[in-house]
Amino acid sequence: MPDDHEMLTTHLAERDEPCPGCAYNLRGLKGTRCPECNQELAMRVGLVEPRHGAYIASMCGLLTGAGMAAVFLGVIAWLLLTRGGGPPRSVYWPLLGIPGVGVVVLGLAAVQLSRRRARVWLRGVSSVERRMVVMASWAATTGLVAWFLSSVM
Repeated sequence: MPDDHEMLTTHLAERDEPCPGCAYNLRGLKGTRCPECNQELAMRVGLVEPRHGAYIASMCGLLTGAGMAAVFLGVIAWLLLTRGGGPPRSVYWPLLGIPGVGVVVLGLAAVQLSRRRARVWLRGVSSVERRMVVMASWAATTGLVAWFLSSVM
């Protein structure tokens, strides 16, 4: 029976497989270490659908925040345009800028997290770090909602 090293090199001889640590293409690998990140590789049985709970929860938080910021931006812009006179120009930046920045920052964070390398990274970190990513994404959304409620009410 072939050993793990032989099975690994045979499998990768003519297949494009990404390194689970850095996503480097391992096609034609001769050793048992990724040439990019130097992590030891092994033949394993893996899940067809790996767990994506932290990824999905983080994306929900980021996309909810970006969507709510866009809605806030639209509501505030509509109120400023339809009310005669409106507030002084000095309050336009906080009223329009904060949700505008929220749309951009949370949207870009969601785009970044949707990249394969970020998903691989998220699966590879500890459960505490995954929880921190999820909490940070939802904290940003909660902060935007709190800001909006305090500004409008």
